[in-house]
Amino acid sequence: MDPQLQRHLDQMVRQAQHQAGQELVVLFIIGAISTLITLWLLYWVIRVAVRDGFMDANRDMRSTRRSPELRDGLKEKISTPDMRAD
Repeated sequence: MDPQLQRHLDQMVRQAQHQAGQELVVLFIIGAISTLITLWLLYWVIRVAVRDGFMDANRDMRSTRRSPELRDGLKEKISTPDMRAD
């Protein structure tokens, strides 16, 4: 094979490998950024769900503390088993 042609082919291969490496780095960076964004959104969704869940539970507890009738009604529901036929 002609040495000049061989050098030209080698140069083209090196350029293609370099470009492929650059594309791989860009894809890795895009993947890392999208993963961080996804984890951040998941963190906030869980944080809001937990906060709202605890707030609902605290509100229920406060309402039973303020209302003895409600508290007694809940105790009665818990202490009497459900006698429905299956």
